[in-house]
Amino acid sequence: MKNILPVFSAVLFLLVVSGCATQSVYLQNLSVQGPQSQPPLFVTKDNAVGEFRIAPRFSLNDKTPIIGRATGHSNVNSAGVYRVDTVNQNGVVRYFQRNGVNTKTFEGRNFRWEPAKFSASVDFEYLAVPQIALVGGVNYSAGSSQRFVGANAGVGFLFEGKNIATRVDVGAHWNSVVYDVDYVVTTIPIASGPNETEVAFFHENGRQSHVNAYGAFTINSKAAGW
Repeated sequence: MKNILPVFSAVLFLLVVSGCATQSVYLQNLSVQGPQSQPPLFVTKDNAVGEFRIAPRFSLNDKTPIIGRATGHSNVNSAGVYRVDTVNQNGVVRYFQRNGVNTKTFEGRNFRWEPAKFSASVDFEYLAVPQIALVGGVNYSAGSSQRFVGANAGVGFLFEGKNIATRVDVGAHWNSVVYDVDYVVTTIPIASGPNETEVAFFHENGRQSHVNAYGAFTINSKAAGW
């Protein structure tokens, strides 16, 4: 019995290992449509406790996209292309990455953000106690084919001198974006040879909401003659 247990354990370990694999996910391309998140802006001057103020704002954008590089891309070949081999196995198409082919770091552009063409917001603040204001607001943005609604909430800390006033705002924005993403998942079976990295291609799109923190520092004059 003592001799059988080690053998049984070894066989069980081999069966488990043979069915295991290591997987990695690599981002290929990402396109996003969404509004610009801007902190609220208020001028500080002779604020009194209990004061309530509203600040509307709107902006137009020429729809110039922002193009850059998102991290997490797979390595590529010498031509800057992620190369895989296509194999047809009994009518089933599979993709494999061979060792020694994709060895270069990706240095291209795989991120594109289209800001909203039109944005409008209404921010408000209430001076709850001396030098501390509660801040909130809502915003609406429109792009080429999408509409976005968001909100923000935070706290403003006010500091006033004779001719100069400053304030520090901290808070959070809630908004949504529309995304379109391509990514790959590589699978390496532990029991296979070194050239058996299988690749699966995926594409997803949708809308996702998110919350981001914001911070702002504002300084303005109080002297009318300035």
